[in-house]
Amino acid sequence: MRFQQQLRPVRLTARIRRTTAARRPRAGSRLSVRSGDAHLVHLTSILRYPVFVDGANYTGAPSPTATLLLRNQLGKWFAEEMRALWNAVFVPLGAVADDAAETVAA
Repeated sequence: MRFQQQLRPVRLTARIRRTTAARRPRAGSRLSVRSGDAHLVHLTSILRYPVFVDGANYTGAPSPTATLLLRNQLGKWFAEEMRALWNAVFVPLGAVADDAAETVAA
């Protein structure tokens, strides 16, 4: 999969570098999504299936960790993915994803 313009690869690469620097200092400094390392990136979502609130696309409110239905989805699907990728570095893209990843990892 190639990164598309709207993902802003430069900002994504910077976030990956910051996240991996503490865990894998040598890998984080070399990673570049544009230079052919894209095959090392696994894109995922904290919620596996589309979610709609009042007929509109879900945008993170209410919090998935505070809603029983969404929290169950996190516990079933995202937790399963985290266990399968136990040695991966997860880079949440936003506060909602960060909170959800921390909750599942705890």
